[in-house]
Amino acid sequence: MSASTVPLRAARYLRVSTARQAEHDVSIPDQKRQGEAYCKARNLQLVETFIEPSASATNDRRPEFQRTIEAGTSRPAPFDVVVVHSLRVHPLLRAVGRIWHRAFGRKCRRQL
Repeated sequence: MSASTVPLRAARYLRVSTARQAEHDVSIPDQKRQGEAYCKARNLQLVETFIEPSASATNDRRPEFQRTIEAGTSRPAPFDVVVVHSLRVHPLLRAVGRIWHRAFGRKCRRQL
């Protein structure tokens, strides 16, 4: 495989904020399956998964979120991109988006 065809290494960050959301929205297993399909369709090599069950997005002190940031900003980083299911449009989530962008720079982009 040439250097131009080496797949990017991806980490998944999976989170639901409440048990109700896990039951009625996109559960952690659903996010896992969709993340795997997303990576496969885009030739991303899935190398790590961070799971944050029942964690509110109202702050950035969530343990797995912090581990994701720390791993992604370490040198050498164990992954090139982070795949998340969705970020809802909320002022606090915009702030979290800015944290992601500062941590990952151009690696942080929205894919629909």
